[in-house]
Amino acid sequence: MQTVNDKGRIIVHCSLDDELRCQRIINELKKTNYYVDLNAELTDSLIQLKVICIICCISKTYEKDTKRKCELQYAFKSQHRIVPVLIEHDFIVQEACLKHILDSLLLSTPISDLSGYEHTFNDACNRLHLEFDKFADNDEDLLVNTMNYLNIHQECKKQDWNEIPKLLLYIPSALLHNAIDRQHPDDRKKMISLMLILNDQFNDKGQMQIDRFEQWLIHYRQINEQNAEVQEEDFNKLDEV
Repeated sequence: MQTVNDKGRIIVHCSLDDELRCQRIINELKKTNYYVDLNAELTDSLIQLKVICIICCISKTYEKDTKRKCELQYAFKSQHRIVPVLIEHDFIVQEACLKHILDSLLLSTPISDLSGYEHTFNDACNRLHLEFDKFADNDEDLLVNTMNYLNIHQECKKQDWNEIPKLLLYIPSALLHNAIDRQHPDDRKKMISLMLILNDQFNDKGQMQIDRFEQWLIHYRQINEQNAEVQEEDFNKLDEV
């Protein structure tokens, strides 16, 4: 596993055709003393590293790159921090799924113009640095939420529930993670109801998978509750010492 300095790690995510174009961005990011990685695969091994954010480089070739879109969906739903940047001047995203993700991110994060024009490039780099300052403290809740989604993703792969990840893309992140949290018992039912509605709207192929997923989700929450109770008991014992 690669070592990462104290400031953390940044992943530059772009299409294969844009890797050369993104080299200038990578060189600029390295000045910040973060470890910069180009197109690292977004797997659970990254959880063990301090990933500050993923720089999502938007262009026409990125929009058409199926593998990159799948990775971005995974990163989005696992609640990695994503900063979208524009590397193709005046390009407007058309693809529905990618547009949905970017629209959600734009509620808090602007797309900076890193398309190559000197004044806009320098300005965009300054804005990126300000974004990194916000991300300096990689909070524990983000790690827990990411681990939860990874466990769901792995179970879907194991059980061959290919419809579940497609439906989860349209589930609000807060609802998804509350459905796992023992402090929000009603949100599991809300999430399953929403998944059933989405399934009817899309193709009506996921009914059986949703039923099995709900049973697994109940079991998963029970395990989380047991682990939380054990940790609480351990803390109580420490207080008594």
